[in-house]
Amino acid sequence: MRSLGLLVLFLVMALVACSRPGTPAAGDALLAGWTAALSSGDAETIRTFVERHDLNASVEDMLAWHDETGGVDVLRVTEREPGRIDAILQTRLSDQLERVAFEFDDGEPTQITGFTYLLAERTPDTAIARLDEAAALAAVAAHGDRLAAMDQFSGTVLIARDGEVLLERHWGQADREAGTPVDADTRFRHGSLDKLFTAIAALRLVERGQLGLDSTVGQVLPDYPQEDLHPATVRDLLAHRAGAGDIFGPEFDAHRLELRSTADYLRLFGEREPEFTPGSEFRYANYGYLLLAAMLEKVSGSDYYSLVQREVFEPAGMQRTGAEPESSVVDGRAAGYRREARRWTSNAGMLPARGMAAGGGYSTARDLLALGEALRGGRLLQPDTLAQATQPSTEGGWYGLGMMIARGDAPPGYGHDGGAPGMSAYLRVFPDSGYVVVALSNLDPPRANWLADIFVNRMPLAGAGEERAAKAQDGAAGSR
Repeated sequence: MRSLGLLVLFLVMALVACSRPGTPAAGDALLAGWTAALSSGDAETIRTFVERHDLNASVEDMLAWHDETGGVDVLRVTEREPGRIDAILQTRLSDQLERVAFEFDDGEPTQITGFTYLLAERTPDTAIARLDEAAALAAVAAHGDRLAAMDQFSGTVLIARDGEVLLERHWGQADREAGTPVDADTRFRHGSLDKLFTAIAALRLVERGQLGLDSTVGQVLPDYPQEDLHPATVRDLLAHRAGAGDIFGPEFDAHRLELRSTADYLRLFGEREPEFTPGSEFRYANYGYLLLAAMLEKVSGSDYYSLVQREVFEPAGMQRTGAEPESSVVDGRAAGYRREARRWTSNAGMLPARGMAAGGGYSTARDLLALGEALRGGRLLQPDTLAQATQPSTEGGWYGLGMMIARGDAPPGYGHDGGAPGMSAYLRVFPDSGYVVVALSNLDPPRANWLADIFVNRMPLAGAGEERAAKAQDGAAGSR
């Protein structure tokens, strides 16, 4: 994962036809030189490489790339031929893999004529070995220590199994200006993780018959001004299939301090046409959750904040979660810091006036563990409802009804991520093994994922079910 600017930059660099293909040996040398320059994090070293090889990238972009990866190492070369080299790279700050390809001409120095970059998925030959539980937990702690020492992580990780806390660690400062350390009571803004709260509240109303998954915007909000969104259903909105669009951009920036309720967002964005016919495709849409919140408010008779307090926080036992306005003093709420010009700076000038149904609230790691345990234990949603919410509703298979879900060879799990400048959050429940994994940070995303992935990619799978079954049988035998 990378900031949008870097993703756009490196994804759109077109490969240019080579007139004088270079030799494979020259490609190896070029890849080694580029890797060393990027990993140095030194502006002059990078500038020398960029200018010497005519790389179409600025020194500032390369430095930002270094800061988001910590440098890279070549995991394996996947293609080596005259004029082209393609390689899989391991980033040094996380488990993330990247793929780069260079096209180049012979000469002294070798000239780069084309460059592409993509994030890479792990394949069986690049899979991370599973560890036993103690070793996986130790790997998380060690990685957190390393990132914190590099000023690349500030936050909390909490890992539990069958309700028993196995690891709870805190790093860095909740407020750098005040020198306040992160602790168990630190409340972190968590970005889009609020969507999970909104989804749970909606599904509870569906279970009680106050709303249907196929209830439409037009049925619940007949006066909604954009009639082309009237056919969108609760199911569409939960699954980001309504075409409702985003909220972040110039309009939000101009009015962010005025947006304090669901109705405020509908007044600003309610006239917009949908991006596509509701139900026809998937596109992540923050505004869809504001529109969903308006429907929940209408059928429940409660404002959004009272609704999630009653339907989610109270039954789950979440006592330090909320979305009070930024103008309010909230005990233990961390300050957020975004990376700009290689320095951590306050994100206060980018925050919404108040967290809302699409994101921006705050929570603690222990509260999110309580939420995970409430979901796992069936105290919030009935088993059939949870099963439906965790079925893929996207072609890639990573999103259900308000829940991010595991895909590919990952262990089955559900939850949600959150991220925006100065905030990063991760919550996953793994029902087969009983693990709940929480990570929160007051630095840029995806730092919470960096630490959570260290455990999730290594946590034990084989034998976990048998061990839990044996424990359950032992407990049952002891009770007879």
